[in-house]
Amino acid sequence: MKTLTIREITEAVNGRIIAGPSDSCVNGVSTDSRTVKEGDLFVALIGARSDAHDYLSQVAAAGAKAVIVSDEEKTLSALGADTKVTAVLVEDTLQALLDLGGYYLRNLGYRHVFGVTGSVGKTSTKDFLGSVLSQKFRTVCSTKNHNSVYGLPLCIFELDPEAEAAVLEMGITDRDSMSKLADMVRPEAAVISNIGISHLEYFPEEKREGILKAKLSVTRYFDENSVLAVYSNNDILHELNLEERGIKGRLLKVGTEPECDFMISGVKDKGSDGIEFSLTYEQKTYNIKLGIPGAHNAVNGSLAIAIGVSYGLTMEEAVKGLENAVITEHRLDVKETRGIKIIDDSYNAAPDSMFSAMNTLMATPIGEDGRHVAILGDIGELGSEREAGHRAVGEYAFSKEIGTVLAVGKDSKYIFDGWMDAALAEGHRIKKVNEVPLILVDDDTGCAVEYFDSAEMVIGGVRDHIKAGDVVLVKASHFMGFDRIVARLMEE
Repeated sequence: MKTLTIREITEAVNGRIIAGPSDSCVNGVSTDSRTVKEGDLFVALIGARSDAHDYLSQVAAAGAKAVIVSDEEKTLSALGADTKVTAVLVEDTLQALLDLGGYYLRNLGYRHVFGVTGSVGKTSTKDFLGSVLSQKFRTVCSTKNHNSVYGLPLCIFELDPEAEAAVLEMGITDRDSMSKLADMVRPEAAVISNIGISHLEYFPEEKREGILKAKLSVTRYFDENSVLAVYSNNDILHELNLEERGIKGRLLKVGTEPECDFMISGVKDKGSDGIEFSLTYEQKTYNIKLGIPGAHNAVNGSLAIAIGVSYGLTMEEAVKGLENAVITEHRLDVKETRGIKIIDDSYNAAPDSMFSAMNTLMATPIGEDGRHVAILGDIGELGSEREAGHRAVGEYAFSKEIGTVLAVGKDSKYIFDGWMDAALAEGHRIKKVNEVPLILVDDDTGCAVEYFDSAEMVIGGVRDHIKAGDVVLVKASHFMGFDRIVARLMEE
């Protein structure tokens, strides 16, 4: 991180120094009292279950140079009158973190800043876009999926100051989060990969139109030269018109329809070996081989190419950048151990991405005497669509004739129910073979579905459940901690 002076910080966050010197500097930013290093600035966030002002004395002892606070009484009590730690008082410490992140980003002087958002596919698209742009610019990306109002500012402070372009993932964590991120990042170009039903809990009345409006906040700082790339097969993005919504800039449509600016065709899902597809631009077709699994990545990769070409790359350069991409772990990340192939997609989930991941699973060949196994867990932020979304996953799993489905978590009982109801609707003969865990077997296909109410129930016995030759998909929303299931399977 580039050094920041206390005066810069105070001005950037519209704060007031209430203790300590005003002429010092900081060389790092932290919001976690346990990881504060000497010379850091600590931002005292207040959460639903904890108040970081309670840890100011520990932060000072760890060597923090300065703190941003909103509780003057707690601060002065913790630090004392003669403190060497500078305390900057603000009304809202989270907003101060965002303001400082925006100030720091703009002072890096990057030539270009890009935003990536969408209901699904954000992180992979961010990784693809970073790889594509790196063919022309020295490009940095936000790390992992740190896309929230809490995580993205901290990523910004760690960006390479020598870069020319930044690709930043921007996610929704409440109704106003995208607007706050847009004010901080101010991207000149952006991608919206999809508008699905994730985050519906934040928009109970507006539904998907509310999600769209929130995502479109990414364009708030657009001008006439800005570019927005969208997946136009998505029903709600298909009808998007920037002018009607008062948005400046140019819309690039990516999809399978002939009128798209970038037309996708001939997608071949090769399972864990990746995908092949064709992309047509200005009446010329390019054949692309991507070693990253998931047919949906034809869309994510094409969105990245669309932005790259609009910023001066040739199609050949953009395709090369895409084919060289490396994506963030736990996203259709293929691993092998003891003759078992694991498709680790444990970082996040939505109904659409569940469908795509199951397609990838079934396109991956099994070994001798092996099975296709899907370990599927709860999907968060579905709001009123919670039951329907999970049921749809179960119905799809049945339709794909996956050998064994493990539905894990409270809401995943609806995955189990969806599988069972789909089987009965098809007239299949279903028998119950166990109560805890609850296991049903389809006598007509030999496929089975099992229900566990927690990940802990699976972790203990999953190694006994999976055998050599199996191909195993592991997927759920991040809060389910399914990376622990992957880790257990990978143990030697």
